[in-house]
Parts: sequence; structure tokens; C-alpha cells
Amino acid sequence: MSTRSIQVSWLESAVQRRIALENSRLLAWQTAMDHAFDAESDLASKSTLLFNGKVGALSTDNGWSDLNLYNMLTSPLTMTTVFPYNATGLRPGGSYLTHEKFIRPALPNDVSLDNFTAHEFLKSRSPVLNGDLFVIYRKPDAALTELNIYKNVAPFQVYGRTVVRHPPSLFVKNTSAVQLPFLTKSLYIQSHDAAARYPISGTGLDGKTLMPSNLAVAPSSTGPDSAAESKLFDGYLNVIENADNPENSLWHTMQKGSHEEIEVYQDNLPPTGSYWMAKYDTEKPLVPPPDYANGGFEVPFRTLYINLAHPGLKHLCIRQDIRIVDQIVFVGQKTSAEYEAAGAMSPVIVTLIQGSGSPVRNVAFQHENNRRLIIGTKVKSGLTSREIIFSWAGSPILGRELRWRMTLINEGFPVLMNLHENAATDIRWIGGIMTNWSVWRNSLVTGPRSERLILQSDGAVPTLPVVGASYESLLPREAWLESYFLPQSPDSL
Repeated sequence: MSTRSIQVSWLESAVQRRIALENSRLLAWQTAMDHAFDAESDLASKSTLLFNGKVGALSTDNGWSDLNLYNMLTSPLTMTTVFPYNATGLRPGGSYLTHEKFIRPALPNDVSLDNFTAHEFLKSRSPVLNGDLFVIYRKPDAALTELNIYKNVAPFQVYGRTVVRHPPSLFVKNTSAVQLPFLTKSLYIQSHDAAARYPISGTGLDGKTLMPSNLAVAPSSTGPDSAAESKLFDGYLNVIENADNPENSLWHTMQKGSHEEIEVYQDNLPPTGSYWMAKYDTEKPLVPPPDYANGGFEVPFRTLYINLAHPGLKHLCIRQDIRIVDQIVFVGQKTSAEYEAAGAMSPVIVTLIQGSGSPVRNVAFQHENNRRLIIGTKVKSGLTSREIIFSWAGSPILGRELRWRMTLINEGFPVLMNLHENAATDIRWIGGIMTNWSVWRNSLVTGPRSERLILQSDGAVPTLPVVGASYESLLPREAWLESYFLPQSPDSL
């Protein structure tokens, strides 16, 4: 009995020490989650955080000052060692990285808390450059209907992951289940639904039913949604013009380079420049919208042309607070030599900020494009009922595909993809889509073939080295935390 009592006493001590370590691990994780994701975050150094010492504690060690996960990070292009490498997670591979740590605090001698080091690896990466080619975020709060990517739509193919950040956004009261009609390499539900109230399934590239992967994943954030309420991990998308998180805002990124704002219609711009405008009274536009023959457009019809092969093209912000244009035509390249040369040009951002003016009705893509393009479409009020039609025009350089290298970031626009009027011409979209509102391929006029629209990763299609700012440095990113709790530092750090 004496031996047994001594053993129980030791076990009690061992259990207490284990509980203290586990509490310290969770305290480190919670501290990083609470304090690292807000912009310009501060955490005092050498602060001691206690449960009561005996059941767990930590020291903030060096802490941090003005930490911003979207710019104060080590680029994956310059790192020689990536620790840890999360081979089984949602985001394997290199990412922007900063490393913080917490340690055992100085405690009284009668507190038997073992030594430890809690490593907090704060990471970020643009989703579309990490394999998430179609990312569906939480719908705007003003939306009364479901976010539609599956009703009355034609199929397409996603050669990467489809990620749903907020399943309830795809449901209304009478929705029992969602079957995504497009084909995708994998389907990830980045939201925990213990009651399985929002069943979503898809179709693999092989045509078989694809059940989603909804295993636990580290929550990620694009940053504070607003100063009043950050909503960091609720699945919101606010990265086009967000003054409360400028380091992950396209408009604020544009301001760091050469950029122009377009706020009024201009007649006197030469058609040989990087962009110009034209209006049409009785004559047909050069690239008419798909439904132009049906009427209902403003007269005169105004078009903005953007020449993506022009070396002097700057970042552009189109502010539609008044009616400026009815259509935007991105003019690409017509020959193999032009297409190859465009791949080395610096990436360009074009944002459309829709205010109270008459909405832009059509965005057209003419010829092919190999210059990396970031298109940001935002509705100031959070939502609009009038859809913006995406269409393609021109002839392929080779074969039957029009190749377009671009990323679409959409906030509040319903985007209807009409593709090319020739049913034999396919579209290869090299980049990806991030959206918080409905994006779908027209089921009425674009034919039944899913090969008509293919989304492919930018990294999977080689091109010349880019001169100037890198594509990734301009794209908005999601940030997440990978936490490791070790008795001592890894040798690689």
C-alpha cells in the first residue's frame, strides 16, 4: 500500500505537469490567434501570461511590434529552408512566413512547469497561386438569396481546388443539398459543420461524384473586414479597397506603383496609347456585348479599351460613381511573338469600383493574353442585382483555345460568363477566381461541353521571367497560423 501510494503521488505530479504543458500550448496558440491577425499588431515582450502558474503559463519572449501578416514576412522566393513543411495540410509548399515564439516564464521554485518553446509560424499565400483556383467566400450581408454557382449553369473544369469558405452562403430555407455542376480536381469546405446541415458535393475531373474534404484545417483570414468589427475568420472577402487593412488591399497596393484613376469619360485619348475610349451612336461597337442586339443599352454606348501589350500601361482604377463607360474591353495579343513577349511584362491591376452610376454591363476579352492581369470588381454598397457579362472575342493564335492569364477578385457583382460566340472556341483561364457573390457560366448560349472553360494554375503554364514587381507581391493573400510546441528549438531555426 505504501508503494502504491507513492506511485499515485508521482502519477498525480506527472499528470499535473502534463496538464500545465498542454494548457501552456493552448495559451500560446490562443494568444497568437488573438493578437497576430489584426493589422499593425503589437504584443509586449517579456510579458507573463498565467492560468495560475501550476496549471500553465507562458512568457511572450521578444513579442512583436507593428506586425502585419501581409507585408512583414519572408518571401518563399528567398527562403532556403521552410520549417515546418506542412505536407498534408490545405496549403502545402512555400509561403510567406514569419516566426514568433513563446517560452516558459520565470516562476517560483515550487511551480514545476517544464521548460518549453512554443513556435508560432505565421504564414500567408495568395490562394490562387497555391492551388485554390476557385475560392467562394461568405456572401455580402445585404444578400437575401443564396450565392449562386450551381443553379441553371453550364459546367466548366477547375484544374485545382475549389474552396467553399462559408457553406450557409450557398443555401436558403428550401435548399436541402448542393451539387456543384462543374468539374474540379478537389473540393474543400473550409468551415466546420458538426451537424452536417449544409451538405455540398461536386464532380471530379473524371466525372465521378466528389465528396468534399472538410477535415479540420487551420482557419485563415484575408485580414480585418472593418475597424469596428474585424470579422477575421468569418469568411468575408474585402481586399479590393479596404482602408482598414491597406496591406492586403488592391487599391492601396496600386498606389505603391504607377497608377491612374479613371473618373470621367475622355474623348481625346489616342487609340495607340495604353488605354482609350470610344462611343457608338448608331454604329455597332467593335466588340459588341453578347446581348447588344436586344437593345436596352445606353446611347451613345461607351467603351474603354485597355491594351495589355502596351509597355506603358499602369495600374488602373475605374470609379463608376457617375456613368463613365458601359463596357470594358481588354485587348490582348494576336501573334505568337506578341503573346510570348507579354509574359515578361510586369503584372498589372485593374479595379472597377462601382458606385451609384450606371453599372458597367460587359467586360470583354479580345484575342489572347499572356500578361499577368489582376481584375478587381467591387460594388460599394456591397451588392448589385444587375449582372456583369464576361465575354471573349477574336481568334486563337494556335488551335481552338483562347488563353487568358488573369485572376478575378469579385466583391458584390453577379458575374455571368458568356464565353465565345463560336461554340468550337474554348477558353483556358490561367489564374483563378476569388468571389463573394454569384459567378456562373451561361447555360443557354455557351453549349454543354465543360471543356469550353478550363481554369488552370498560373504556375502550371510556363512563361518568361517577369520584369518588375512579382505577381504574388500584388495579389491579396490569406494568412493562417501553424503552431508547434517543443521542449527545445529545432536545429534548423
